[in-house]
Amino acid sequence: MAKTAKNFFDGLTEEQREKFALSFAEHLKAGSAGKVLVLCGMLDKKLLDLLAANMSGLNKTNKDALFKGTGGLATFSSRIHLAHALGLVEPSAAAQLHRLRKIRNCFAHSDVVIDFDHADVDKLMKSLDRKGVPSKAKSMGTINAIGKMLLGAIEGAMPAKPAAKSKAQ
Repeated sequence: MAKTAKNFFDGLTEEQREKFALSFAEHLKAGSAGKVLVLCGMLDKKLLDLLAANMSGLNKTNKDALFKGTGGLATFSSRIHLAHALGLVEPSAAAQLHRLRKIRNCFAHSDVVIDFDHADVDKLMKSLDRKGVPSKAKSMGTINAIGKMLLGAIEGAMPAKPAAKSKAQ
């Protein structure tokens, strides 16, 4: 997985970019929880794209049946497991994705507002592999750095797009 992501927005339509920007702005107002939810949402979407790109017989009906509602690949967890099982993400990346997913779940399923100093979140933060993370990074900086590395790893696993045929052919 030598290739790294140049830009998260590569491959997104203008409408998708606008939706993301609005969603991100709203979640930023929510503080740490919102930021973690947005980052994990980005990672989840990229995993869906990676899996779908590696399913040659996938049509819209099958994609919806697999990735939506009660489909077998409708959850972040199931997508991480399958991407790992297929060798599309390294074991260390899958483990890191699961750690971030668990942190996201703490924020998403708490019935009170929590932050990184919450005991459950703090314990999970300590379990993160900090290789490549600046030593002075605080909690959100750590999450951001790890998220960027994971986005790069997922992007690097995407199959190459076939070259566009020129009009002269």
